[in-house]
Amino acid sequence: MKFTLYGSWIVLLLWCVCPEYAGAQPSRIDSLRSALERPKTEDTAFTNLLNNLSFSYNAYLADSAMVYGKQALVAAEKANYKKGIADACRNIGFAYQRLGKLADATGYYLRAVPLFEGLNDSLGLANVWNGLGICYFEQGDFGNALQFYQRAEPMFFHLKKMDRYAASMSNIGYAYLQMGNLNLAQAYSKKALALANQYNVSTIQTFALSHLGDIARRNQDYATAERYFRDALAVAARNPENAVSNSRFYNLLGYFYTDLKQFNQAQIYLDSSLAVSLRANMRFRIKDAYQGYQHLYAAMKNFEQAYRYQSLVALYQDSLFNQESARHIATMQRELESREQTAQISLLTKDSELQQTTRNALLGGIAVVILAGLLLWRSYLQMRSVNRQLQSQNVEILEQRSMMERQSEEIATINSELQQKNQHLVNLNEEKSQFMRIAAHDLKNPLTGIRGLAEFLATDAPNLPTEEIALVSNRVAETADRMFQLVKSLLDVNAIEDGSIAMHAANFNVALILETAVQNYVEAAKAKNIRLILTTTAKSESLEQIIESEFMAFADAQLTAQVIDNLVSNAVKYSPMGKSVVVRLFRESLENSGVTQQTRKYIRLEVQDEGQGLTEQDKTLLFGKFTKLSARPTAGEDSTGLGLSIVKQLVEMMHGQVWCESEYGQGATFIVRLPVAEIL
Repeated sequence: MKFTLYGSWIVLLLWCVCPEYAGAQPSRIDSLRSALERPKTEDTAFTNLLNNLSFSYNAYLADSAMVYGKQALVAAEKANYKKGIADACRNIGFAYQRLGKLADATGYYLRAVPLFEGLNDSLGLANVWNGLGICYFEQGDFGNALQFYQRAEPMFFHLKKMDRYAASMSNIGYAYLQMGNLNLAQAYSKKALALANQYNVSTIQTFALSHLGDIARRNQDYATAERYFRDALAVAARNPENAVSNSRFYNLLGYFYTDLKQFNQAQIYLDSSLAVSLRANMRFRIKDAYQGYQHLYAAMKNFEQAYRYQSLVALYQDSLFNQESARHIATMQRELESREQTAQISLLTKDSELQQTTRNALLGGIAVVILAGLLLWRSYLQMRSVNRQLQSQNVEILEQRSMMERQSEEIATINSELQQKNQHLVNLNEEKSQFMRIAAHDLKNPLTGIRGLAEFLATDAPNLPTEEIALVSNRVAETADRMFQLVKSLLDVNAIEDGSIAMHAANFNVALILETAVQNYVEAAKAKNIRLILTTTAKSESLEQIIESEFMAFADAQLTAQVIDNLVSNAVKYSPMGKSVVVRLFRESLENSGVTQQTRKYIRLEVQDEGQGLTEQDKTLLFGKFTKLSARPTAGEDSTGLGLSIVKQLVEMMHGQVWCESEYGQGATFIVRLPVAEIL
């Protein structure tokens, strides 16, 4: 199969050969530069002009964006113009991000956050969240990148900034693509493409089409991939100056033709990607282009060239990710040199003093020798008397030393106990602080969302159709429910640890509680096309007979319901779309290996999912508080890291056992044993 895109290659040749064509600036930049040449005043209008220039250049030349952004920051600080300072920090962060200086970018973004919050500037804040997401994405931390993208997405929607909303959809789709979730990646990319087409956002059209083409390539559907890439190439040809989207698109085309073993075409597009990236000085895109060359030459079995580009990738990787370390090392080096200079000066001073002392000692040496000779005989006579006294004193010293050693051991024991108690207090204080941080962090975002939705309804409700009002109201309810679940988890942990939750053991039927708990998650499972299956070994389908069956446990029914709810909720949350969650209930008998050979009976509950499973490191952290495991919810659901800790403490409070059996990549099965009821 051979695909060709000859018509569009002409545009690429113009791009590579004609710098005037490639560097053409949009008319907006020209008009802003013209305004800048007029007489300048240090006021808000001048600051806004510089910020607009910085923002406009960010899609084309990051270096120019940096210059204008820093000029805007100086002007804004001189005028004490907070909005101008916030916009300048955001623009500078964006430029540093394009240049691959992620530590500097993050610093300016974080400086902008409290400024935008103080100004109640939701658009500025949403842009910062999106920028931070890109910083994490470029470091390969796709999970955290996804969280920041998902913060920005509803804010753009409520502000009706549909071009930025489309960009958020595209970013979320690309994050899912890099995480290997091709279904969600395709869903978000298609939504981004529909919005970009509707509002004519050419940058997002290129991004979304190239993402969809790469998804098809990974699925080896090359005909579909070629169609998406052809459409993307047509958009890119109309906007050759947009370095941000085009550099990534050309790079993906290089991978596409490499897979097809059409190496000449792959070379052309990788050359274009590198040329665009070098011209805009986008260091991450330069690294991506070198990775594309490495992939190309490896496919051509030209391993010498592949190794050369692998070295270039490593070189750029080091330069991108070790800037902070290099700066820190340089600082320590300066401090070390300063200390060495101080020490050298001190040493020279001491050496001079020593030489003077030596000369004085030589002059007095002869006198000392003569005097020593005279005193030596007298000292000998006194020595015999002193030795007898020393022998007596040594006995006393040995006794005192023994007593001091015993006291030292006692003090060491007391100190060890104090250290353990102090460490316990430190741990308790850290847990309290962690409670406060999590509550402040995880409640702030939902509250912001609720506020935005409420303001949206208050402002636009008279003009909205009933269906859209209902949709927004449902989102308010969902956000409030997430806040309620977080507060409930925090209160549950606190109640368990301070002993205010009591266990009221009684005989009850686990099957009835399990059936109710599973029914509560049927709709959530349907939303992800997950089959929720409940199986038991009951001998009768009659509810009355099941009540008298083997599923009677001796435990706390309310706490058991909470345990089951947590486990079923997690199974649905961490299962990919289209999979199954199986819940099993049966009775288990275990023989005691002791002398009595007594058989113990349990009610055994199993909740099995087909999710990502657990790594060996995950298993060591599984039931800890505030634990974030390698697996992530598959549809962006929230996770506090408290659920499994609560499950373990509640099960053990009821004299039961809980554990997990899992192999990474093959799902997980959580197992709970509860004591069987002793029915007379």
